[in-house]
Amino acid sequence: MTIDSKPWWRRRAGVAIVALVVVALVAALAVGVPALVHHQSEKGRLSVGATRSGEYSMGDGYFAGSYRLVVPGAQISVNVETGRQASTSDDSADGYERLKAPESGLLVHLDWRVARLGVAGSDHLGDHPSTLRIRSKDTSVVAGRATAPKQATYSSEHRTEKLVALPGDVGDVKLEVEFAGRSQTVSLLGGRRDLGSFASLYGARTDSNRVVSMAQDQPTDPGSEFRWFCDALGGTVTRTPYLDRLGWAPSGQQWVLLRGAGYRFSEEAATWRGGNGVAYYSAAAKPIVSVTIGGTKTGGKKTGSKKALRTLGRPTTQSQGGVTKRTANYVFSVETGAEVTTVVDVRARLKRTTRDVAGAPAHSTMRLRTTTTYPADYDPTLRGQR
Repeated sequence: MTIDSKPWWRRRAGVAIVALVVVALVAALAVGVPALVHHQSEKGRLSVGATRSGEYSMGDGYFAGSYRLVVPGAQISVNVETGRQASTSDDSADGYERLKAPESGLLVHLDWRVARLGVAGSDHLGDHPSTLRIRSKDTSVVAGRATAPKQATYSSEHRTEKLVALPGDVGDVKLEVEFAGRSQTVSLLGGRRDLGSFASLYGARTDSNRVVSMAQDQPTDPGSEFRWFCDALGGTVTRTPYLDRLGWAPSGQQWVLLRGAGYRFSEEAATWRGGNGVAYYSAAAKPIVSVTIGGTKTGGKKTGSKKALRTLGRPTTQSQGGVTKRTANYVFSVETGAEVTTVVDVRARLKRTTRDVAGAPAHSTMRLRTTTTYPADYDPTLRGQR
């Protein structure tokens, strides 16, 4: 029997084993190294639709913009920055995070807040939250919901930040705000808007210098012996497409909210002077108030006067120093942006409060009127896009 004295690795069988091991190692490296590289390249990559809350900085930000979207009684201010990479501003070992956009996608950082607009009538718009969404291609992500604070403020307490992973490029991205079941959008690139039911909240505003008010607070007869110490209060007008309890105005129409219309009466409502005598009068009963609205439609056609659809809230009565003020809020429906004229008529029965004065009647009727015309505020954006 012959014993092979060669080392095992030089034997034919040993050579085969070594060859197999080498092949296995090469194969493992061929599979493992790319897998490891791929794993490292995918680390921190977000899937489409994923979100992160908080403050992030864009490592390669290539687009930034600011947008203002208006809803009844409030506005949403949004700062946007996009990129392929984002990291937290906290660079501590425990808090640092680096994120990547989806393949063929991008990261969008939103910094937004809702602020109450200090407009008359905002207390009749309800406390409906505004929902901010961001859309790209077939993906829509809710960034958050917020209700405007009770007062006009830009406090950081109402600020929200969120990072969103989306498909596509910045040209595909739109911001969308929903309020009371209706939406409006704005594109990040170019700022093209689809305003929908919110169109009348943008663009032109009524020029207060062109508002014309005329008051009939004395007898129409310049030779009358009476002098009145009362007023018909014309109030102020707010136009809005939405009011709480009434909802959205019909298509092509908007609500006109006439606030503070009514009267102001002195206890000594009137005097009569004739000959050598003076007589004093007060209201014999609660004055009767009539409020109507008319105007001009687009194209110049006049509209007939119509009464209010309803009164919002209860009338308010204030008395001080012998003067009583009573007002209410009235709602009308008019063509969007049209010129409107409000008419407040006050009729009061007067009774004489002094002894007989020769020629002074025991009773009289006082008729007060204030007419106010608000010019049209039509704007091309009322078509809903710009």
